[in-house]
Amino acid sequence: QTSNDESAESLRLLEKTWVEENEPMPRVVAEQNRVIDLSPLDAVAWINKGMLLLHIGRWEEAAQCFDQALHLDPNQTPAIFHMACAEDKLGRKSGQGFYKWEGDKRT
Repeated sequence: QTSNDESAESLRLLEKTWVEENEPMPRVVAEQNRVIDLSPLDAVAWINKGMLLLHIGRWEEAAQCFDQALHLDPNQTPAIFHMACAEDKLGRKSGQGFYKWEGDKRT
């Protein structure tokens, strides 16, 4: 029997393979949801889902994923960067969306 972390890692590898093999993106997003179901406190899983959603133009949902990742781990630089990308696509200036930064603190 494997732990949830091992299962989540296995699904991450499978998801990476699907992206590389050009699987339909909705299927890849569904598999990333399974990773999150297994490890809902994994900031990287939320970032990965957000990046997939950015790729298919679902910017609002992507921003929500990056916000969740930053809620779990405010030091996730990839989430900060990709949140800015999502907010740009949504026509927001940094800090007008889901998060606002004051120095090193997320408010």
